[in-house]
Amino acid sequence: MKKVVSNIFAKVDLDSIPEENKHGDCFVVALNTFLEDPQNYILVHGVVTGQGPLEGIEYCHAWVIDDETVIDNTIPQSRIPVGLYYYIGKISITREYDKNEVFKMLDKYGTYGPWDPVFKDYP
Repeated sequence: MKKVVSNIFAKVDLDSIPEENKHGDCFVVALNTFLEDPQNYILVHGVVTGQGPLEGIEYCHAWVIDDETVIDNTIPQSRIPVGLYYYIGKISITREYDKNEVFKMLDKYGTYGPWDPVFKDYP
């Protein structure tokens, strides 16, 4: 039986996601990037809409914001203006964490994320 994730936007057939696009390391990469400059960076967890092999699929992702720039070290063009990144990714839900919040969440959950229950229905 196929595993399907339901949310208010769509049903996602997880079997339709190519294996190489499953189990990414964006939460680890984003946290490690954040830790390079926790005074000036904001860690973000969010829901993006995929492109290419993931076109139309909404899924959890993580990145860092530095002023008006997104730093996403999981993609080739790792620095993108915030507005453009959010437009291209069709980002629908976000949670932002500053230094104090990141360390609080790491202590509370013991994981890289996502931490907010709003993300539980997204792959």
